[in-house]
Amino acid sequence: MAWKISKAEVSAARQRSWETRRAKYGKAGHAGYYSRPVVRPDTRLGRIVALLLDDEVLSEGQIARVIECDRLEVRRIADEGAASLRYRPLTGEWGAATMKRLIAKRG
Repeated sequence: MAWKISKAEVSAARQRSWETRRAKYGKAGHAGYYSRPVVRPDTRLGRIVALLLDDEVLSEGQIARVIECDRLEVRRIADEGAASLRYRPLTGEWGAATMKRLIAKRG
């Protein structure tokens, strides 16, 4: 069963909804910004790199080959990732144990 609504009815409904929003929230029609905090791709990669290095899953050289950079860049990415992990730690049983190891190694 499809509803048959004219374009004029849709336009009128939209106009009424915006009038209601503007009456409630002001000229812009909303209460504030809808943005999310931006996480740089390097930071997400850094979190993984920090964990891989600290758990000795891969070496700096192996990671450098995979992400196509030099070892100094791998260290910089890992340091940023470790800082990000301290700021926003992993959760759950596995995350808590991993964070404990990470903090003990990196201080």
